[in-house]
Amino acid sequence: MSSITILWTVNATVAMTLALFCALVWGIERRNLGYLMFCLIAVATAACTPFELGMMHAQTPAEYGAWLRGYHLPIFFVLLGQILFVHFYLGTGLRWALFFFVAWRIAILITNFVVEPNFHFSEITSLRQVPYLGEQISVVGAGQLRSWQWLALASMAVLVAYVIDAAVRRWHRGDAESHRKAMVVGLGIGVPMILNLAQNQLAVFGVIQRPIFATLWFLGILAAIAYEMARELILSARARLQVAQLRGEIAQLGRVNMMGQLATGLAHELAQPLTASLANIETAQIHLRNPNPDLKELRAIVDDIHGDWRRTGDVLDRMRKLIQRQAMEKQMVPIEDVIRDVTHLLHSEAIARNVALEVNVASDLPPVMGDRVQISQVLLNLLINAMDAMQGLTARARRVLIDAQATTKGTLKVTVTDSGHGISQQKLEEIFTPLYTSKPGSLGLGLALSRTIVEAHGGRLWADNRPDLEGAVMTLTLPTA
Repeated sequence: MSSITILWTVNATVAMTLALFCALVWGIERRNLGYLMFCLIAVATAACTPFELGMMHAQTPAEYGAWLRGYHLPIFFVLLGQILFVHFYLGTGLRWALFFFVAWRIAILITNFVVEPNFHFSEITSLRQVPYLGEQISVVGAGQLRSWQWLALASMAVLVAYVIDAAVRRWHRGDAESHRKAMVVGLGIGVPMILNLAQNQLAVFGVIQRPIFATLWFLGILAAIAYEMARELILSARARLQVAQLRGEIAQLGRVNMMGQLATGLAHELAQPLTASLANIETAQIHLRNPNPDLKELRAIVDDIHGDWRRTGDVLDRMRKLIQRQAMEKQMVPIEDVIRDVTHLLHSEAIARNVALEVNVASDLPPVMGDRVQISQVLLNLLINAMDAMQGLTARARRVLIDAQATTKGTLKVTVTDSGHGISQQKLEEIFTPLYTSKPGSLGLGLALSRTIVEAHGGRLWADNRPDLEGAVMTLTLPTA
């Protein structure tokens, strides 16, 4: 195998490797179309290889003309990918110039396959063998250039002008990020394109005895773009990690804040079993002072004490799980168990506020896949907000209904309905904005964080008003496991 064949094969392999890497990244970052355009450039660059090798190893003018004719197809997709990459990556550039260039190159491509032997030559009469990289290759010795050949050169000038204009527009935004991106595009794409254009046009006109090729230049462009996009990917991953850590800290803060709001109710919840245990212990001591203590009665007292302490342990365990900082642990979560735990935590608070908590959970609900603590936090926040919304109403009017039903769309729908004054129409979405609050002393993070948690689980959270009576309805959906 010749050195040229080895070098061009290596170039094609590198281009396809970069294309595969970028395709995997685009599968994760689907909103960034720059990755997809990079993948198109890399695949088309690799596709140029057999045509360039075919021209260099051609034995007859007809064979050379046929390879040059087919060469226009991968070149079209390389150029298309480059101009679209600049458009999506920089977010600037003249849109009309983009469409004009694409239409121009389509016309050149169609003409190339209509005429013989190709767009550039009306006739190739002979080839010449010249030394290149240690071996003899074929170049055009004599031929007749078409009068419209300059149209291809002009289209490339339009592409270079578009790239420079887009880079200048991005540079003028003034921030460091814009300056770096403009430099990458201007130097990484614009300069190699100009040099490649100059070399190939000189080769076509016979000024220099060099093969017509672009893959080495395109590979340089790919390397510059790949470096920049890898840098962005690392920074993006780091930023996502920092956001996730910050969200965890805010979630913990929100849970601690809720515990502060529930402090009185939780103290009462703990005081009941502890007081009952103390009374049972004193009763047992009285029985033990008798010469013949009633063992049956003592066993019943011990059972009561054990039950009271188990109840205390359950309350403390629910508090510990809710307050502690931990990463999201997705598992199969029975929603009815979560609702039961949350309503137990709120039991004393609801009594203190004269709020009737009603639970309507359908039987045999499928479990959801998610983090039990975070789902509990969302429900706890919605229920506290519902109770807050009914301050000022008479005790008999304070009702909160928790409803959980399976839907036909593979999700579980949970609604929290209160009998308060409802939410004004213009604030149905505003209440989910971070730092928005209508309660004195509130952080304004509860609903914003709740929506973030629900969306991280693949669900939705929204607010509405009851259609018949006064009151608000908070609805969340979660995918079933």
